[in-house]
Amino acid sequence: MTDSIERALAVADYLSDRGLAATQANIDAAFRALDDRYDAAPNPYAQGLAELRAATATNDESFETRWKRDRQRELDAESARLAEHIEANPPRLTTAEELKAYAAPDIYAEPLRKMREAQK
Repeated sequence: MTDSIERALAVADYLSDRGLAATQANIDAAFRALDDRYDAAPNPYAQGLAELRAATATNDESFETRWKRDRQRELDAESARLAEHIEANPPRLTTAEELKAYAAPDIYAEPLRKMREAQK
């Protein structure tokens, strides 16, 4: 509320200082002029930020392009090595019959046997 009163008083001062009548056109023009004046407030950080951005700027496009090219080269080399390994050592596929007959090794059998022999 106070802000709108202050703006109205500023417009009234603007019109009286220039000797303008309080017509709608003059009031609108005064509001625009005051808004332009207040919107153009100086930014004390603008120059420092511009200098900082300029100092830390990199050529992002060339960095990104170079990184993508190098990464793609690494991935292609890894893919080629994997393809050569698979070709040299083809994976063995286990059939359903082999899986039915498969008995998992008992990793506890030998240690248990040694422990029982030691207890005798």
